[in-house]
Amino acid sequence: MIRVRRLALFQAVIIIGVVFNPLPAIAAHSDPKPNTVKSWYMNTTSESAHFDLGCALGDRIEAGSDPSNAVVIISYGDPIEVGSGWGTDLPGIAGTATVTKIRKAVQQYATGAILCIPSILRDHVSIRIGVGVTNNFPGPWGTTKSHDHGEKWGEAVKTANENLSATVAASAEIWGAYDNELGYSNPQQGRAWANGFKDAPGVWPYFYFGAAGGCRNFDTGGIGSCGVDPFDAWHDDDVVYIAYNIAIAYPIPQIYREDGINAEQWVMLSLYNKSTYGIELDFEGPLSQKAACDYIGASNCIADGTYNTSTQAWNQMVNKMDARPATIDDMINSCDIDWH
Repeated sequence: MIRVRRLALFQAVIIIGVVFNPLPAIAAHSDPKPNTVKSWYMNTTSESAHFDLGCALGDRIEAGSDPSNAVVIISYGDPIEVGSGWGTDLPGIAGTATVTKIRKAVQQYATGAILCIPSILRDHVSIRIGVGVTNNFPGPWGTTKSHDHGEKWGEAVKTANENLSATVAASAEIWGAYDNELGYSNPQQGRAWANGFKDAPGVWPYFYFGAAGGCRNFDTGGIGSCGVDPFDAWHDDDVVYIAYNIAIAYPIPQIYREDGINAEQWVMLSLYNKSTYGIELDFEGPLSQKAACDYIGASNCIADGTYNTSTQAWNQMVNKMDARPATIDDMINSCDIDWH
């Protein structure tokens, strides 16, 4: 499959039997860090709240403080069954939400973002909104329910895009987003959700915005060392499959540790992919969590060494890729996540 950097809006095209020889990698440090766009841990499905948040993004784009090719992750917590259907356990103690409620809310975010940008500017805007869920599956779930939830999530993404007005759809798209954490599930379930999303009609992409817990860094670990207790069966191959090789995934690695270990782990995964499959991971850009730390109390993150700013996260990725030149990649987005 040909993978093309999404500078314009995504069009799902599957090409079979084509060998793509990529252009030589561009040094990441040749591209300056873009302005950082705020992402959200969302504890509500209020459509008016989503419209207002989207409108605020549109205002920032108009003012030039946010880039016109903004990427936003909106995370809705953990997958669950809601009644006879599917949904999430929202972050914090906000309760549950159905997939339908989440879909309608995200449609309003996209609508607010575009309608609050003057019409003369909309042709120059390309916003991608990742509607996110974790792999923190309920204990009784196996791979079948994990797959089915992913498929329903993919169907919701397809429907959301179909429901956007022509004005909004011309400048904004809704993608999936997957906070796949290696301490939340076994790799079979992690893969099952991703494959379910891929199997949904429409073949829309998703952002992978997880960390790489337990994976090797520059100094410790080896191939296959990914995963943390009680889910230590993860292998590098599982992570790069879900994050990139499934071909609909676009990695936005979480880079919140101040010691740079997060970045080293992702660079080593990219090196594994390069040596095994001949291509480095095509990172969209890092996701930091300083705003979320400030919301809950910065002292906790400072004590844990997880208070990276977006600039620190960007520089760590650049510097660590430079230390392993085979992984150098031209990132184009910077995200920092907050609570709402």
